[in-house]
Amino acid sequence: MEGLLDSVNSTPVALDPSKLQQAEQEKEQGNQFFRAKEWKRAAFAYLQALACIRTGRTNPEVPQEVKDLKIRLHSNLAACYLALKNYARCIENAEEVLRLEPNNVKAIYRKGSAYLEMNELDRARTELRRAIEMSPRSQEIRRKYDAIAVRERELHAKQRQQFAGMFSRGSLYEDKASNASKEKDERDDDENDD
Repeated sequence: MEGLLDSVNSTPVALDPSKLQQAEQEKEQGNQFFRAKEWKRAAFAYLQALACIRTGRTNPEVPQEVKDLKIRLHSNLAACYLALKNYARCIENAEEVLRLEPNNVKAIYRKGSAYLEMNELDRARTELRRAIEMSPRSQEIRRKYDAIAVRERELHAKQRQQFAGMFSRGSLYEDKASNASKEKDERDDDENDD
């Protein structure tokens, strides 16, 4: 499945109308799997659909209908990969959507969500802030944006806990000095036992 995406946009091919129809059928199959939350099967169907409409990444003569279908397929793939916790592939597909349609809010949201899950909080904040600006009434986007602050607090608390354990043990120098002092005291005790 991974290699299929790499080849989907690689070489220009004249588009056969039957291929467009086949791509639509694959997309519908993917949508059924998606609704059933069968993310891997949905992703595979979407990849198959993309393979049907392979036109080349830089082909300027791509019909709008094909471009729109590619946007929907990559957007759906981003959603699948987000659900599968394959965040790098989610971002890759969201970026493909944004290459074709720069202001696609769903792609921006999914990209920001993936960055949040990867703990790349600055990138998540940038993407989700952009999504909020484009769709200020979306409570879902707002909740995800607010989750960044929660995640930051969690990460800071975890770091404090880790560092607290480190510093509560004392320094390495103090431990060596303390051990040397104990050894000297033990030698003195051994000498005084006579």
